[in-house]
Amino acid sequence: MGSDETTTLGRRALLAAGVGGVAATAVRAIGAPAAVVAADHDPVKLGEMNLATTRTAVRTQQDAAFEGSSGNDDGLIGASAGANKSGVYAYTSNAKGYGVFASNSVTLNGGYLAGPDHGVWGVGHTAGQAAVLGRHAEDGSPGVRGINEVSGCRGELGAGSGVLAFAPAGRMALEVWGAAAFARTGQVAIAAGKQSVKVTGIPLTPQSIAFATLEDYRSGVWIAAAALNRHLGTLTIHLNKKVASPTWACWIVLDRLPGA
Repeated sequence: MGSDETTTLGRRALLAAGVGGVAATAVRAIGAPAAVVAADHDPVKLGEMNLATTRTAVRTQQDAAFEGSSGNDDGLIGASAGANKSGVYAYTSNAKGYGVFASNSVTLNGGYLAGPDHGVWGVGHTAGQAAVLGRHAEDGSPGVRGINEVSGCRGELGAGSGVLAFAPAGRMALEVWGAAAFARTGQVAIAAGKQSVKVTGIPLTPQSIAFATLEDYRSGVWIAAAALNRHLGTLTIHLNKKVASPTWACWIVLDRLPGA
């Protein structure tokens, strides 16, 4: 084979290779879609923004319909720009199921929303921490509010009061089953030969009122007054006359509603 023939074959091979490369490039361009967002009826594209005008649903019968997980970020994000809509809306059609169940696999703390027994249920396993915690950054706004839309009763935590219980006429605002403790209460001894005793260091407000009663029976002796000095934070219990022996009295300070 001569050198001219070799050169001719080399040029033909190069030309064929060039044509084949262009063809292959054209096939790839035709067969592979460009990196654009998806539309209705398109498959979901990983790593891209997928846009649609109707709902995309995934349903299974035996396993979870959808799973999202991340090694260093949120496993699943839901967002909404609609008024009175939620970033995540969940429900169950089983009477014993939960709309939402979330747990911390390390601390075992968990929470249930719209469960079979309670609308909100928190389970805590960390000592000193609340099973359910509500926080608010605005003064006078409740951290937690519960409302019964049928009776009109409501309860609030951390608003103007630590706990606020409200009920319309004919309804119970607060029920306590079992012992109840109040900080501004106490017992005090009235010494023999005395007709009064003073209790100091009581946190008082302009709405504070006091009640007192004798714990020991003394014939013809009763409490004449439970007098508060709101400026000094004192309570003086006055008897109608002096007692012949030491006599115990108990007292409690409450606050009336402002304007009442």
